[in-house]
Parts: sequence; structure tokens; C-alpha cells
Amino acid sequence: MKRILLIFTLLTGLCVPADAQNFYSVKDPVLLYQGDAPGSEGLKHDQGLTIDAMGQRITVNITEPTLTPYLPAPGKKNGASIIILPGGGFKMLSIANEGENPAQWFASQGFTVFLLRYRTMYMGDDHATITSNLGQMLGVGTGNRNTAQDNKEGKDQSAGMLQGVDKYIGFAADDARKAVEYVRAHAADYGIAPDKIALMGFSAGCRTTLNVVYNHQPASHPDLVLAIYGQTDPHDALPASTMPLFIAAPEHDIYGVPTSFELYRMWQQAKLPAELHYFTGAPHGFGLKPDGEPTNIWPKLAYNFMLKTGFIQGNYLE
Repeated sequence: MKRILLIFTLLTGLCVPADAQNFYSVKDPVLLYQGDAPGSEGLKHDQGLTIDAMGQRITVNITEPTLTPYLPAPGKKNGASIIILPGGGFKMLSIANEGENPAQWFASQGFTVFLLRYRTMYMGDDHATITSNLGQMLGVGTGNRNTAQDNKEGKDQSAGMLQGVDKYIGFAADDARKAVEYVRAHAADYGIAPDKIALMGFSAGCRTTLNVVYNHQPASHPDLVLAIYGQTDPHDALPASTMPLFIAAPEHDIYGVPTSFELYRMWQQAKLPAELHYFTGAPHGFGLKPDGEPTNIWPKLAYNFMLKTGFIQGNYLE
């Protein structure tokens, strides 16, 4: 089934003008693997359950990774694609704020967007259990809440969130590489260029994106990377093959060190295309949502970066 969505206003501060209302279509999810995903054979718990919890829409218990295509209007298509990886500590996906909302925005701007639901840790079968487990992960009731002030204190608040997820870090990276391979192999089907595939990750999705940057084959090589407030595993050298790098993050993030700063420094010293935006007073996980926050400018900054690097053609957004 193909769903057609009309955007009247997309997000506060990022609205589509009344004289340029755009259509985009959302197609049914595509399975990344034929049969069980390697390492997840025989899992029987609920697949891809989406619920309202912790003040947002989230998806949990993903065992079958999928790509959901968001297609721009035919006359709007720019020939480039973006694969979006939401965050969630490898235990959930922040499917609205870090998935659907940015997918809708970038599709309305002409990108062919693919929302990746990568594998996540099992969090329970019912709403109460899931909410309780997520509450422990996020520090609800312990005082370990993510706020801009908490971040400013320079404490690493991420360790507790990532307990027990080691194998899922690997699964997510495998799924992301598979997603790039799929999009490149089917570029002609979607009317996109096989050398214009961007990878955009938020938080855990950003960590996964950067894993792919350092560990890929030619078929899974992203052509541009958008790293949104993600932990950077230590690296003392550039990856074997590079690409333009865009970074957006809170000025003080949950990791206790500046998010992706060392990665940016390596790109900058090598005189490679890179852009870094830190937002003062912003919490981790700001995503993209209709809350009027100044962080919502980051998609326009990312769009203009892609113009400056030649990834797309067109006019700058103000």
C-alpha cells in the first residue's frame, strides 16, 4: 500500500511555504535480508513494536531490519538519497523525532530518503515492561536525567544506557552497511545516483554511521555523512576512504567529551570538507520536532552543506 502525505506545515521554524506545498510518498518497508538477519536467527518476540513512551513515539524489539522509502514529488527529486538511522541506545529507536520527522523534511526538499529500522535489544512484550526498562536506561527516578545542565557538568551519562548492547552495536553496523548496499544496488529503480548516497545518524545511529565510515566495502561506502550528536569511537587516523562530514551536536553532550570534535579536527587538518555546529544550551536528543527550539535550524544547515560540497545542486536555504 502506498500512502500519500500532504505537508501543510512541516515543523515550527521549518515550514513549507503555502505557495510551495509539496507531496511526498511513503512506500512499504523493504526487508534488508532474505530470511532471518545473521545473528538473529529464530527470534520470536514482537517485531518492531511502536508505542508512545517517555514522551515520544518509539520503536522497540526490532529483529527484522527494514528500509522505509520516502519518495519526493517527481518534479522535486534532486537525484540524491539519504539513509536515516534514528538513535535510542541500541535498545529502541526514537522513530519520530530522529526518523520520520527528518525523513519527511528531507523528502520534501527533493531527497529520496530511506528510514532504517536496525536491530535493537529486546525490551519486553507489554507497555508497562517496556516503559520500565526504558526508564532504567534513561535514568528516570535516579536523578540521572539528560538536560543541558547535566551535560555541562561534563559527566559521562552514556555508560548506563549502553549496558548489554555490545552485540547490537555490531548488528546495527551490519544493517547499516546492508542498507547502503541495497540503495546503491537499486539506485536506478529509485531514479537516484549511485554515488550520491548520504548516511545520517542520530546518537546510537550516529555511532553506527561512524562505524560504517571506518568499516566498509566499496558497495557500502557512504558518499556523505551527517553525524548528529553521536559518540565517536577513538580513532587516531582518517578512514581509508573519506567523504564530506557534517556534524551537529549540543555544545556539552552526554559523553563527557565534545561530540565528534576529534573527528572534525582530523577532517579539517586534512583539508577535507567538514562542518561542525555546536548548539549552546541544547540537550542530547534534540532531533527534529515542532517545539520552536533553535536547534531545528540544523536541517537547513545540512542542506546548505550538501550544496557547498556539490552533493546536490540548487539554491541555498535561508
